[in-house]
Amino acid sequence: VDLSDSGLKVDELIHTMECHGLRIVWSFTREFKESRSLIDHVYTDLPQDHVTASVLVTALADHHAQMTVVKLPPQRDALPRFRSCRSFTDENTLIFKHFLAREQWAEVYSAVSVETKMENFISMISFYINQAFPEKKIRCKKKKFYSKVSLSEEQADIRDLVRWWYFITKDLEKAN
Repeated sequence: VDLSDSGLKVDELIHTMECHGLRIVWSFTREFKESRSLIDHVYTDLPQDHVTASVLVTALADHHAQMTVVKLPPQRDALPRFRSCRSFTDENTLIFKHFLAREQWAEVYSAVSVETKMENFISMISFYINQAFPEKKIRCKKKKFYSKVSLSEEQADIRDLVRWWYFITKDLEKAN
C-alpha cells in the first residue's frame, strides 16, 4: 500500500495502525525521476520516546533504506554479591579418584530395581564430589558497561566505502 496516495485502503491502514499505537515512516521510501511513493513501512508498538524511524537516502537504488533506532535503557538486574564455584585442581582430582577407588559400591549392587541402583549411584557420586571439590563462595565483581559500539577494521572500511558511494552518487538522479 502506497501511503503517499489518498484512498480508502490507505486511510483504513493508517487508522488501524494508529488505533493500536503503531507508528509508521512518513517520508518517501521510493523515488525515481518524477515518481515518489511511500511503500516500505516500519511499524512498532514501542513507546515514542524509545524509537525513531527515518528514511536514509543512499542514492544506490530507487528504494531508500529505512533506519530504525531503538533506544532502550540497559536492563540492570541486581548483581548477586556472591556466587558459588568449585575448584577442580589436580590435587582435588586425586582425592576424588581415591574416594572412588576405596568405594565398595555395595549399596548400588544390592539395590533391587534399576531406579534404586541409579539413585544410590548418583547419591554416592554427589557425596564424593562435595567432599573432593567443595563449593566455595566468591565475591561477584561488577562488569564494566561499555555503551560505545566499536567497529572492527573491516566494518570501518565498509562504512567508509558506503559513505564514498553515497558522496559520488547522491547527485546522479538530479543530473538525469
